[in-house]
Amino acid sequence: MEAKERKRVSLRLMVRFLRDRPLSLVLGLFLGVMPAVLLPCAVLGALLLGEWDPGRRDEETLRTEGKEVTGYVAGIESDQSTTVNGDYPTVISYRFDADGEPRSGTMKTLENVAGWRSGTEVTVAYLGDQSIIVGVEPYVFPYWLVIAVHVSYIPIGMAFLVHCLLAARKKAILHTRGEMVTATVGRVDRAGPFWPFLRPKWWVTYAFEGKDGRTFRGKSLTTDCTIGERKAGGDEVDVLCLPGNEAVNCVKEQWVNSGPTTAPDADVARD
Repeated sequence: MEAKERKRVSLRLMVRFLRDRPLSLVLGLFLGVMPAVLLPCAVLGALLLGEWDPGRRDEETLRTEGKEVTGYVAGIESDQSTTVNGDYPTVISYRFDADGEPRSGTMKTLENVAGWRSGTEVTVAYLGDQSIIVGVEPYVFPYWLVIAVHVSYIPIGMAFLVHCLLAARKKAILHTRGEMVTATVGRVDRAGPFWPFLRPKWWVTYAFEGKDGRTFRGKSLTTDCTIGERKAGGDEVDVLCLPGNEAVNCVKEQWVNSGPTTAPDADVARD
């Protein structure tokens, strides 16, 4: 006998079943999607603000290859936007002459330069358009660490998101193409803590006899109050099975108006 044409899985059902696992969905979006979106924005902002320069030469290169000249401090102030172990980095502005051309620069440091004043002489090493004050350890915000932390969140969030999507897809397929059988409830347990702004959920364990006489057992998450609040051990409940694979099953949600009916005796196509 020819296989029946498979029904298209409704996007509305997918979205509705996604909402049955709000914690997995929120964690997936927050840890998996948000860092992937915000990280490029943060890197671009750091580049535009001059807080991060990937092409900047390191301190050792400037000290060994740069030309040293005498300069002077133009100003000193604390960077109140950043704190390291309770201390604020000091921003030193300085000026110097490079081949007869006046130049200026700034650098951050965590070293104690409280005795420095405007006009204090310093030794400056410059190479090209980059320079540092010799003898002062520069402070550079560890953007690589921020990037690494955010990147590490992405696979964790994606795991939550994939789990949520697969669970929603399974239930949507079963409610669209599944065969309905009658199962016996083993127990009904409240799923997770009660939150006033979320729908209550229940875990339902059940057992039913397959077409070949084997007993199948299952456990399904439901937000259907007619099941969670009215069913108990020994009661009957409608369960949906995947055609050709009864081991894939779930409790039928009563709010799905267009759900399938009891499976006919005729052969059906496997999913």
